[in-house]
Amino acid sequence: MLSPDSRIVMLLADRAIEAVCRRVIRQLQSRSSEMSRDLLPHLRTAWDEICIQVQGEESVFWDAYIEQMDLFLHDEIIRLSRLEQEAIWMQTDQGRDWEFDDERADNEPPVDVNAIVDEIRPNLLARAADWSNSAIRAQQNADGKRYLEEN
Repeated sequence: MLSPDSRIVMLLADRAIEAVCRRVIRQLQSRSSEMSRDLLPHLRTAWDEICIQVQGEESVFWDAYIEQMDLFLHDEIIRLSRLEQEAIWMQTDQGRDWEFDDERADNEPPVDVNAIVDEIRPNLLARAADWSNSAIRAQQNADGKRYLEEN
């Protein structure tokens, strides 16, 4: 069972992560699809492209998508209050190690934004795995038909 302090920090972190993910998804939805119209003709946004790849097969450009997500995550994280950043950072391996280090020099957590990005990215990708809309369904349907025609 969590202590009341730990529970409060975890709930604050969860709330901040939720807000960051929502804002990053909106940013990716505002970016038009950059994949070839020949490859993915039904997709309209960068978020659609990420979802279709998470749910199916990653393209050769997957690293570029991760980089774009990480940039948006970084920008949103630095906009959070210091308290929210600390709460999320405390959920990382670095944060847990720092919390239990008896020899820490001060009480100010040395927040690492990159560690927070690494902590939030799986949450964002999990949302992509569960996301659906008419464009994604149309592309999945077209991909299924193409697969059947090729085999």
